[in-house]
Amino acid sequence: MALAGLVPATAQTTVAVNAAAAHHPINPLIYGVAFAGTADLATLRAPVNRWGGNSTSAYSFAANAENLGSDWYFESCPQAGAAPGAAADAFVSATKAGGSRSMLTMPLVGWVAKLGPNHCTLPGFPVHIYGAQCATDYWNSDSGGGLLPDCKTPVAGKSPTDAYVADTPATEQPWLRHLLATWKAASAGGVAWYAMDNEATLWQGTHRDIHPVGAHATEYRDKVIAAAAMIRSIDRTAKIVGPEEWGWDGIATAASTSSTPPPTAGPPSPTGRVSWTAWTTSRGC
Repeated sequence: MALAGLVPATAQTTVAVNAAAAHHPINPLIYGVAFAGTADLATLRAPVNRWGGNSTSAYSFAANAENLGSDWYFESCPQAGAAPGAAADAFVSATKAGGSRSMLTMPLVGWVAKLGPNHCTLPGFPVHIYGAQCATDYWNSDSGGGLLPDCKTPVAGKSPTDAYVADTPATEQPWLRHLLATWKAASAGGVAWYAMDNEATLWQGTHRDIHPVGAHATEYRDKVIAAAAMIRSIDRTAKIVGPEEWGWDGIATAASTSSTPPPTAGPPSPTGRVSWTAWTTSRGC
C-alpha cells in the first residue's frame, strides 16, 4: 500500500507476449525428482532421480552410513545393508527399475560419517564429552545439539573425529570404482551425474560441527576440480553437476560473505561483486 503513491494514477504499462517467437523445447532434465521410488518414477516418467540432501554431504561408502547434520543432532547413522555402499546401490537399482537415471552426491565437505561398535549410531556432540547442552536427542540422552544450556553459545573444542573420518577425493575412489564395476559407465546406463556436494553455502550451519566457518568460493572451486578430476579418471562419460544450491541467495553469494566469524574477503572480480557460482564455474570447473 505504501508503494501505491509512487506510481502516477495515469501511468499505463502495455505488455505484449508473442508465444510464437523464439520458442524452443524445454530440456526434459528439469523435471527431475529426489529419492523417488520405482513406482513413482515409472508413473511420473521422471528422467532424473537425485540422491541428495544434507545427509549425503557426509555419506560414507565404506561404512554405508550418513550424518544427519543439524537436521538431527549431527548423528552418524547406519543405512540399510551391511555391505559398503549398500544404500546407494539400492537407490541406483530402484532408479533403473523405474526407467530413470541416477544423480549421486559426491561429498566435498572433508569428513564422512563413521559408526561405533556393531554399526551403532555415533553422536556429533556427545554429552559425556562436552557436558550439558541446550537439547538432546529424545531417544539418546548422550547426543546433544551442540549448543550450551543457554541455547545460543556453541560448544567449544569440537573434534570432528567424534563421529567422522577425514575424506578426500582419493578416499572416494573405491566408491567410484565400485559404482563402475556394479552399474557400468554412465554411457552404458550407469550413474549419469555426480552432484558436487549439497548446499555448500550452508555448510557453516548444516554441518557446523565439521565446517563452522562458511566456505570461501576458492575452497569450493578447488574441491570441485579435485573431485571432478577423480570421477573423470574412473568414468570419463559421467557428467559433473554443480554448484548444487538451496535457492537464489545460495547461487548468488558465497557463504564466506556472511559467516561468523567473518572470513577473508570474497573472490577477486575485475567487474566488482559477481555471482560466486559464475566466478567459480569460470575458473575451470
